[in-house]
Amino acid sequence: MTTEVKSQKAEYDEALKTGLYNQQGINVAERVLDVFNTTAIASEYEETLKQITEASKVGDVKQVLALSKKLNDIQHNRQNHEKALNDYKNKFTFSDILQAYSAEFSELKYEAALEAMKSAHIAVEQSGNTKGTRGRNKSADGVQAPKGDRPPKVYKITKDGKSIDFILRAGPAGLDQDKEAFEFLGFKLVPSADGKKSVLEPAEFVTSTGEKIKAARASIVKAMETGGVKMFEDYDCKEIKPTA
Repeated sequence: MTTEVKSQKAEYDEALKTGLYNQQGINVAERVLDVFNTTAIASEYEETLKQITEASKVGDVKQVLALSKKLNDIQHNRQNHEKALNDYKNKFTFSDILQAYSAEFSELKYEAALEAMKSAHIAVEQSGNTKGTRGRNKSADGVQAPKGDRPPKVYKITKDGKSIDFILRAGPAGLDQDKEAFEFLGFKLVPSADGKKSVLEPAEFVTSTGEKIKAARASIVKAMETGGVKMFEDYDCKEIKPTA
């Protein structure tokens, strides 16, 4: 008894049909596929078929006849081209082809990797900033609200001998109640565009890799813990563990 080996495309199509994957993940996959699809040679055959359809709609018989002749020539050339490709495939292995076009494949794989990284980052950011989701609520800056009466995490942030307690507040916590802490961290609180609330200025900070991150309680603490942000390099951040 032999087991049928499915192609990766078949596996991918089946995965889409299961409904197990959220739309953000599917979008990332589609962006990667787009990178490879746009690299492929455009089909003159399909383009000519499209032109014939358009000419038929407007009743341009002369154009339809001319395009039909062109289509026959394309079909003949395509058959010769496919034969040449088959001969080429029989002469060389895929590894040979990769080696021959190593620079081109290298550019393509990093283009796909960069597209995946950007798309995944956007998906995570959108997920973190989603409001009104079921289950546990999130705070105004995307921090997961604690269950029950569990208090929010508190961090002691120190610089030049001075320190403040920085609270990862849950729920619709406004920034104004922590104005002194944000100013200690180098931020200003300014009115939003509609004037209904305060927002941080600057609204984002930049990592050593050039990535721009939205300024929020959680992202600020994470940046201090992981490093790589010049704005916070002189600060020391430690979580204050609650006593029993």
